[in-house]
Amino acid sequence: MDDNELSSLKAWAAAMDRRGHASLYARRSDIPQDVAKAIVECDAAEEWARSMRVTYGLDVTDIQSTGENRPDCWGYVEGKKVGIELKEFVKGEVLGSISKGEARGSHCDPAFSNALWSEEEFRQRLQGAIRSALSKYEGDSGLFIDYLVFHSDEPYLHAEDVRDWLKNWKPVQQSVIGRLYLMLRGHPALTPRYPVFDLSGS
Repeated sequence: MDDNELSSLKAWAAAMDRRGHASLYARRSDIPQDVAKAIVECDAAEEWARSMRVTYGLDVTDIQSTGENRPDCWGYVEGKKVGIELKEFVKGEVLGSISKGEARGSHCDPAFSNALWSEEEFRQRLQGAIRSALSKYEGDSGLFIDYLVFHSDEPYLHAEDVRDWLKNWKPVQQSVIGRLYLMLRGHPALTPRYPVFDLSGS
């Protein structure tokens, strides 16, 4: 490992430690923020593509940042260029409390309690996140997003629970997004890939 690689690794570790929650998608502070944002988005998109190949047999290749507001990334499916939009699904209030210096790590501190999930909260927050994204897209004339991917590193949002909670899921009616997905962080000891859930319906 050379000095540049070591410096980069230290910067990532510092960013993850500073964030303190759902840290997989932490952004480095030692580089321009538009660059840091693009790195996180492309990493998430590439992980999603790998899981899509295994889970749904969809081959999304040549993913790269668009350098634009939206979509975040371009990719190719059977030779066709497609737009991929990435949205993090995270409890912002937990990040906020940690950034203010509140304690974390103990089973009885506020950050831990607030990081837990229930089915009702999950469904409400996910529906809200989808509607929030749609409100922005629908106001952008001519915009169509092929794939909208919500990616999450919430530590207490488990694939087994989400699978049960998404039973009888009712997709939001809309016309500006081709397919919607939720991707959770994978755990190598439990899953060979990141769990991906189709939120689009039939």
